[in-house]
Amino acid sequence: MRFVPLPRSQAGVPRPDTVGVVNGLLIHTIGIGTPAGYFARRMMALGSGGAHSWAGPSITPHSGAPMINPREQWLTVFERENATTLKVMRAYPQDKAEFQPHPIAASARKLMWTFAIEQAFLKQALDGTLTMPPTMPAAPDTMAEVIAAWQKATAEVAALVRAATEEKLGSSITFFAGPGTLSQVPLMQVMWLMLLDSIHHRGQLSVYLRMVGGKVPSIYGPTHDEPWM
Repeated sequence: MRFVPLPRSQAGVPRPDTVGVVNGLLIHTIGIGTPAGYFARRMMALGSGGAHSWAGPSITPHSGAPMINPREQWLTVFERENATTLKVMRAYPQDKAEFQPHPIAASARKLMWTFAIEQAFLKQALDGTLTMPPTMPAAPDTMAEVIAAWQKATAEVAALVRAATEEKLGSSITFFAGPGTLSQVPLMQVMWLMLLDSIHHRGQLSVYLRMVGGKVPSIYGPTHDEPWM
């Protein structure tokens, strides 16, 4: 696969056709379980090198192909992945909330709180209240409270994305572009980054779940505890 700069309009915003193709590839990639970290790194690169620093696959839609809506694509993946994340969180034994696989690792409760924190960041990015560096509120005392906070935040994020104007979704915000570095990063790229990072942390949680003797549900395919045949 050859990478080339993502084509942009005169305003510097990725053209809708190319954004749709790239987001479509993300959906396909997530669906087959390719590690999300690669795409997160590619998206973060956009903020550190200017308008043409991120490179998308050099493909274009075939003639007559329907236009792909970036907002609806993101929402489709967001809602599907959130349903899976909720399934994994609910499978985790609440009496093992303070389990840590290593002394420097977060407890299961604090790891789950990361999901809620990321949604809070995304909500602030969408409503214009995000400040950098962002504040990190302490985790609630119980896993039930963590899950409830995450569910509330995801619903708020989905509502904000549906209500956002095209101009808003095509705007840029101040966000991390590397260690100790802030830059102007397209909002849609931040949205994908937060979504993919939550998938990464869900993978961590599934390992915790196995280590404490819980049953790991199907995520992208069958598991020992949830076979498909």
